[in-house]
Amino acid sequence: MSQLIETIRLEDGIIYNQELHQERIKKSLYDLYNATSYPDITEILSNEVFPQEGLYKIRLIYNCKSAKTECVPYTLRTVKKLKLIECSDIEYAYKWEDRKELNNLCSQKGDCDDILIVKNGLITDTSYTNIIFQDRNEWLTPSLPLLKGTQRQFLIQQGIIKEADIRIEDLGRFSRAGLINAMLPFDRMPMIRIDDIII
Repeated sequence: MSQLIETIRLEDGIIYNQELHQERIKKSLYDLYNATSYPDITEILSNEVFPQEGLYKIRLIYNCKSAKTECVPYTLRTVKKLKLIECSDIEYAYKWEDRKELNNLCSQKGDCDDILIVKNGLITDTSYTNIIFQDRNEWLTPSLPLLKGTQRQFLIQQGIIKEADIRIEDLGRFSRAGLINAMLPFDRMPMIRIDDIII
């Protein structure tokens, strides 16, 4: 059985967005396998001893029958330039441990730091983050991402970002872009100049 994964932020002993990760685990296993039982994040993590200082990435690798955790220090990647890559047949609605398809697309990034994937004419995600765009005082995120990330969901629930269809030709209306995921909350996300999104 293929393995799914959740990436969970642990910072100074605090585990973030457990409920949103649990919701995604439940939905993924139900959608994929019609499963009605699933790993309980609270129970699994409560049985582990984690560092109480610093920023760490907890990887929960799971399927219907098993779950295991890894905890590693997190180092922020430097991302200054994104290469637009069009691929209309990519599917990554579930967070699989196997990222072969995404890695193959990344091999086309050239001298950029990462890719920004366009599917059926709409901007979706980078290879490892959701993306948000600033339009004056408003932040917008693609309405059809490849993967609905937990940080993205948290920011939508908080009213900080809104969903919108975003096409390549819309990029010029934005002042900048931000990269978000479970490890990159809104207040420390890497920022990208629109001019550094390379067509």
